[in-house]
Amino acid sequence: MLRKAHQPDGQPFTAEQRRILDAQLKTQRELLNSLISGCDTLILEITKLKVANTQLQDALTDVKDATHRYLFWMADISPIGLSYPVEVARDLSRLLSFYTLSQLGKALAMMVTSRETVLLMVGALLLVGFSIRTRRHFNTFRVRRAKWAR
Repeated sequence: MLRKAHQPDGQPFTAEQRRILDAQLKTQRELLNSLISGCDTLILEITKLKVANTQLQDALTDVKDATHRYLFWMADISPIGLSYPVEVARDLSRLLSFYTLSQLGKALAMMVTSRETVLLMVGALLLVGFSIRTRRHFNTFRVRRAKWAR
């Protein structure tokens, strides 16, 4: 269409004008191709950003769920009702059943007959006895230091 174009006065383009027109059309075509390529690249980047945004939203949802699950955890127990004393009695009977007590007896016998556990039990009992015995002395020491620090 532009190949058959004429000058405003109706005369055909000269060879120099035709060369300039062809160069401008080639430049225009290259610029349009570059613009289309840039638009395609922009669309691709926007798509990648949308996918990344969706992944971040999913991760945020997972973090919120984990936060509520672990920070605001409550035991899965039924509320206290009229049957609560009956449930406590049933649980105590299970705990104090003959089978449980016999297993505890066997475990204690195993602990007492093993050299490693006897040493650990004696050490633990000595530490508990020491802490009970020195508690009064420690409290009087704290009181004296508190009076001295004033």
